[in-house]
Amino acid sequence: MQAIIYYVRQLQQLSGVKLYLNLLGMVISGLLESSAILLLVPMLGMAGLQLGGAGTGAAFNLPMLGFISELPQTTALLLVLGSYIGIVLCQNLIARFVAVRNVEIQQTYGRQLRYEVYSALLRAEWSFFLKKEPLTWLTS
Repeated sequence: MQAIIYYVRQLQQLSGVKLYLNLLGMVISGLLESSAILLLVPMLGMAGLQLGGAGTGAAFNLPMLGFISELPQTTALLLVLGSYIGIVLCQNLIARFVAVRNVEIQQTYGRQLRYEVYSALLRAEWSFFLKKEPLTWLTS
C-alpha cells in the first residue's frame, strides 16, 4: 500500500493540474456517453419500436424529454438525432483529449523514473563493490 501511495504522490507532484484535468475529462466523458445512450430511447421510439410495451407514448416517458412528444415527429427526430450526434462528437473529442494527455503524463513519468535511476547509478560507490569478491554478492 505504501508503494501505491508513493506512486500516486509522485505522479501528482510531477503532473500537477494535468492529472486533475484528466480525471475531470474522464468523468465528463462518461456522463456524456450515458446521456447519449439515454437519447437512444426516444430515437428508437420515433423509429417505431415499442419500448416497455405501454403503447405509443412509452418512448417518451423520460421526464426530462417530455417536451419532445409535443413537437412534430420530423422536428423531434431531427432534434434528437442532432443532439445525439453533438453529444457523441463532444464525448469523442474529450476522450481523445484525455487519451493524449494520459500519454503525455506516462511519458513524463517514465522520463523522470529513468532520470532517477541513472543518477542513482552515477552516485553509487563503485569502489566498494569492486573491493568485494563476486561470490559475496551472490550469498548476501
